[in-house]
Amino acid sequence: MPSRSASYYHAAAAFLLNTLLLFLAANAAAYVVLWASGVSGLAWDVRPPPRVWCVGDSITHFYVPALVRLEPTWTVLDLGRGAERSDHGFVRLLGLLAENPPPEVVVLLFGANDVGARVL
Repeated sequence: MPSRSASYYHAAAAFLLNTLLLFLAANAAAYVVLWASGVSGLAWDVRPPPRVWCVGDSITHFYVPALVRLEPTWTVLDLGRGAERSDHGFVRLLGLLAENPPPEVVVLLFGANDVGARVL
């Protein structure tokens, strides 16, 4: 069996961590969809469609169209920004919340760029 360098194991670990983060983000988006679309079943207890902010890095751009297809009555804003790390996204989210009325749902999709920058 050939010996592997430390960079090989680092790349493999980064790949696995990115895959895990992507899996967790997909599940988080699915849970938000289930939670936000819930009504009690009573005709008088129907909530208006929620306003949803999708804030994150470039991966966000993949989830927003799927969310819009699943829930076309929702107001979904794609606030993804490519190459953004979670520490920068947190500051941007605070600014968005300070300058705008808060939405009913915020979906956060960060983490992939943190691995590449070794922020973790």
